[in-house]
Amino acid sequence: MRTTFVTHQEHLLPLLVVEDDAAIRELLEEELNDAGYDTLGVPSAEEA
Repeated sequence: MRTTFVTHQEHLLPLLVVEDDAAIRELLEEELNDAGYDTLGVPSAEEA
């Protein structure tokens, strides 16, 4: 079995955070940003 780890420097695209509750979406984005990930938050799948 082969395991591949992605470092923060290898992130080419932001993580998509889809959540209709703005407070939860902001919390998720903040936590992911603190962990070194770029994010793109949207309130619905239609906007994604």
